[in-house]
Amino acid sequence: MSKPQCFGFIKVVTAGTPVPLAANTSSTQLQVQSSKAWTVQAIQANAVSNTGIVALGVVGMNKATGAGVIAYLTAGTFFNSGTNSDSADYDLDQIYIDAYNAGDGVILTSFA
Repeated sequence: MSKPQCFGFIKVVTAGTPVPLAANTSSTQLQVQSSKAWTVQAIQANAVSNTGIVALGVVGMNKATGAGVIAYLTAGTFFNSGTNSDSADYDLDQIYIDAYNAGDGVILTSFA
């Protein structure tokens, strides 16, 4: 049975500067745990709605062109990674968020 691990809020301090999901100190634990799936919700701390769109993507993504973007998240929406059924864990140093407005971000949860 999968157990949820909640790693808190990750925000984009400067719009246009992508931030890795592993930017949150506690989320780096995911790299040494058996994390087979993860989910993010586009929301700020204290359940404050984001004011714009958050882009979720890989290293080097460009939210303006869509290159490297996995999903665009409006306020309150979720992205679920799906279950990684092989032996490798997800590397959250390779998954980034970027926002159109500073302070917007996501909350991260993994399932081990």
